[in-house]
Amino acid sequence: MPAPAVTYTGQLNLPATITVAPIPLAADQELSALPEITSETDDGTTTWTLPGGRLPPHEAGPLQFVTALDRCSVLQ
Repeated sequence: MPAPAVTYTGQLNLPATITVAPIPLAADQELSALPEITSETDDGTTTWTLPGGRLPPHEAGPLQFVTALDRCSVLQ
């Protein structure tokens, strides 16, 4: 199955950031099974939270990462 593509069209004021979250899905997995990604913005910095899942052999907690105009980092 080919990977789906998303095309952004519109206007954007610079400087700007666009954040992309590639989420792997099994061939038979429905799009409704996508995890809910939440975000909180404070003073130009956005903290994103992706719920954890099962990563064999361990249970994974949520993944959090921060984006801003000058950086992108994963929180622990």
